[in-house]
Amino acid sequence: MNTPTRPPYTEFIPVIGVAGLAIALQNNTLFGSVGIYGSAVLLGIATMLLLRGIVKIRRSLIPIQSTPSIEAFTATLPVSVSLLAIAYNGYVATSAVAYIVWVVASVLQLGVAGYSVHRWLTYVSSAKKSPTPEYGPSMLFPSIGLLLIPIIGVQYLPLALTWSIALIGLGMAFIASVILISQTRARRPLLPQNGIWLSASMVTGISLYSLSGSVLLLEAMTVGSLFILVLLLFHLKDLRTPLHFMWWGLVFPLASSSVALGMTYTTTHIVAYGMVGAGLTVVGVLLMMLLSLRTRLNLAIA
Repeated sequence: MNTPTRPPYTEFIPVIGVAGLAIALQNNTLFGSVGIYGSAVLLGIATMLLLRGIVKIRRSLIPIQSTPSIEAFTATLPVSVSLLAIAYNGYVATSAVAYIVWVVASVLQLGVAGYSVHRWLTYVSSAKKSPTPEYGPSMLFPSIGLLLIPIIGVQYLPLALTWSIALIGLGMAFIASVILISQTRARRPLLPQNGIWLSASMVTGISLYSLSGSVLLLEAMTVGSLFILVLLLFHLKDLRTPLHFMWWGLVFPLASSSVALGMTYTTTHIVAYGMVGAGLTVVGVLLMMLLSLRTRLNLAIA
């Protein structure tokens, strides 16, 4: 009996979650100095996880005839690097490092996004049944990566170019959503994977706010995304998935929600946003610690 294995590049999903929590601690002033120091610790952990993931997958290539849902996981590498760049950018001492890391992430992400669109257009479904779904929420990773570029890119690139990248990301997210929703024989996805929808909406709001400076837009996207979060939480009672690797897929949605809420609190000074954001950050950190213990700090799956 063959033991199911994870798709390549999923080693970076924990990096995405931990880096997201580091940014969340930075952006919520309710945490004070605890948030600054805690963010630095998480940033160090995320960096080590990234380096270890690169070592693990350096010889790991995705099969050419793989499905779009598997190929989309390649975007987790540039997404991880982009999030680390944003976290580094929060500290003056590492701002130069943030720029270099951001450039590397942007180049990787643009390449992955172009390849993803090419594969979406040319992919032909196999007549044989596959244990892996052909399409899945992981297809949103390339668009999330593109939407992360303008958050720092607005400081270095022409505004028209950053808007173009953001709009391409939104277009890819829309196409992926249409593909996923239109599946007539879609299998019931796991809740942790569905959390990617929430991440995409939160990152969209943060990215557009970075470009436009519109507080109203940020607040509207945050409130709308919280509605999605509530819907996901209501389905927790129906979840029968063991606590294993894919639960890392919920850490980043919690972190992205926390970042958006922290930014909304900072701009609107409405304490409720900050409190909810702080609560989600704490839940995300606790889930991260629980998963680390469950996987014995080496992400091994029983």
